[in-house]
Amino acid sequence: MLTYILSLVLTGFMFSQIEHVNFIDGLYWSSCTSLTIGYGDIAPHSSVMKVFTIAFAHFWAFIVIPSVIAKFFVVFIEDMNEFTHEEQEDIKSNLVEITKMLKKEKRMKTENPLGDIVSWNKERRLDNVFPEDDTVVYCKLEELFEFLGINKAFSNEKEFKFLVNKYKQYILEEAQVYGVSATIEEKVDALCDDTVFNTGFVYRYGYEPTIALNETVAEIDSRIGSFDDTSGKWIKRKDDEAKALWYTADYSLAKL
Repeated sequence: MLTYILSLVLTGFMFSQIEHVNFIDGLYWSSCTSLTIGYGDIAPHSSVMKVFTIAFAHFWAFIVIPSVIAKFFVVFIEDMNEFTHEEQEDIKSNLVEITKMLKKEKRMKTENPLGDIVSWNKERRLDNVFPEDDTVVYCKLEELFEFLGINKAFSNEKEFKFLVNKYKQYILEEAQVYGVSATIEEKVDALCDDTVFNTGFVYRYGYEPTIALNETVAEIDSRIGSFDDTSGKWIKRKDDEAKALWYTADYSLAKL
């Protein structure tokens, strides 16, 4: 508004000085010209003022007036489509829930997560590596200790692995003391029983096992690395570039 008034006053003053009329007449001329009224009772006679009038009239008609009208609508006309802060926060919250639902649906579309695990082993050339007893026992103990939260008591992964190895060695030595061994099918039976029990436990904790397993597979699958022929193991990369690709399982998607 201040710019609007100053523009009229300054051009009116300029007109009065160049055309040698009083300031009121100059202001009257600038007002009539800016509003495109054009009475014609006061008009410029000098060439300079005529050129200025051409520029002034076009400036007001195509720039100032549209700007003033737009400003009027912004200030005085309520936008019925504008969201309040509370509505925006509610929309954001709903989007988060929708995103979770879509992720959950995507995970549920995987009909055979166990098949994905088999594929994961094949891709990493682990299907040709026979699982020795110490490897299986180590994995079982590692997950058991993590289940109990024992891994949190150690400041680094190396110390935790040392503990797991210690108990693994104890269990294997005890098996030798008893002088017993299991056939391959008995070992498979034990592992499958364990899978059945674990699936039931996950469900009884209030999580959909298939979705939870899919999340675990997605997390494991995001760990890139390579197979080491010397050790016969798949070595996970831990550099910054590899870690940037790591996915963390979101088990909230499996919550029933």
